[in-house]
Amino acid sequence: MKHVIIGGSAAGMSCAETLRRLDPKCDITVISDEARPFYSRCLTSYYIAGKIGERDMLLRDPGFYEARRLNLVMGKKAVLVDPRKKAVVLDDGSEIPYDRLLLATGGRPKLPDIPGAGKRGVFTLRTWDDAVAISERAKTARKAVVVGGGLIGMKVAGALRDAGLEVRVVVASGRVLSQMLDDEAAAIARRLLEAHGFAVDTRCDVVEIEGDDEVRQVRLQDGRRVDADLVVIGKGVDPEVGLAEACGARVGRGIIVDEHLKTSVPDIYAAGDAAEAYDIAWGEPRVNAMWTAATSQGQVAAHNMAGIPTRYPGSVGMNSIDICGVPFISMGVVSPRRDRDGDGLVELARRRAGNWYRKVVLKDRVICGAVFAGVVDKAGVVLALIRARARRDDAPERILADDFTYATFMDVIDEKGRYFQEGGKRNVQRIMQGGY
Repeated sequence: MKHVIIGGSAAGMSCAETLRRLDPKCDITVISDEARPFYSRCLTSYYIAGKIGERDMLLRDPGFYEARRLNLVMGKKAVLVDPRKKAVVLDDGSEIPYDRLLLATGGRPKLPDIPGAGKRGVFTLRTWDDAVAISERAKTARKAVVVGGGLIGMKVAGALRDAGLEVRVVVASGRVLSQMLDDEAAAIARRLLEAHGFAVDTRCDVVEIEGDDEVRQVRLQDGRRVDADLVVIGKGVDPEVGLAEACGARVGRGIIVDEHLKTSVPDIYAAGDAAEAYDIAWGEPRVNAMWTAATSQGQVAAHNMAGIPTRYPGSVGMNSIDICGVPFISMGVVSPRRDRDGDGLVELARRRAGNWYRKVVLKDRVICGAVFAGVVDKAGVVLALIRARARRDDAPERILADDFTYATFMDVIDEKGRYFQEGGKRNVQRIMQGGY
């Protein structure tokens, strides 16, 4: 059996490792357009800040791939998948045949049409090479502008500040981290940023990047010009669906997969940041660009590719960030909306004191989301409850109480009315460990 995996990050490598464990004799080829071996994308901002070095970025030692007989094709881009020939065509014209294929193509940075975005000193952050280039520029730069206030933008802003630069964050929406935090948590984050020397402009955007060959300043939507010798565009990431679309696979926001992570094309699977798979909190398919989800999906895809039918249980979108020493975590449904069937708004339970904030979101008394700032010790507990579709039949504020711990799980039941009563603490621990 010939397995080919396009993408050498979390989903692709977890699939390769699992396939080798399941089938010691199969042929496994991993194609990556990066020339670097498996590393942690999550650590790129720490690299920019100078907190870690190259060795810390690597997730496997050099002998790992040879020991598991993984055929690595690095620094080459897959440009076409031909499902009739069952072959992947690379940018050098060579072809790699497959029996089963995984698309773990990840995402690509959103690139708004800003005049001057091609000048030297303007970057996006997605890969290790991006982090190296930003780090080198930061050694001689003094003032940085980060375009975008999402998770990537805020992490790179913090890294550049740690590297000694003056940092301005320009956000088109009305708040920082608008996809991760609600209004109250975002207000706390902004106050912290400004108190620690960041300049933050909301409801504003960069309309031009000025300079000769190199960036010297940016022009804002309101007409102001701001000095900058380093600009990072962090407007988010789009799923990389081009190969899937071209070979006839169904595509929504991401590559649409079924409960076994199969695409609509026979013998082709998808996993990771490019896949649109089931989300437990929302109760529908969504793209959850998380390392943990990518790893889990890679493992499930490997089982199915190896002929072991395995259902993907779904993931819960979760993000975390430290802003000026204060931790923030959100998961599932953060900003409630009226659902599609018009059944009404979700319920909210809030508790706040200074930079300390908790919110739990419920729909039909089922926990479906949460936001934490400052004190995040209950986040793992609530995540377990979201995964279990736990129901709260009395006052939802109990979930926010300081004494809400494992011991109180016996009072929380799932939609069938028995989950935590029968399984107790063992079930909770299994969920917390990501078991399925």
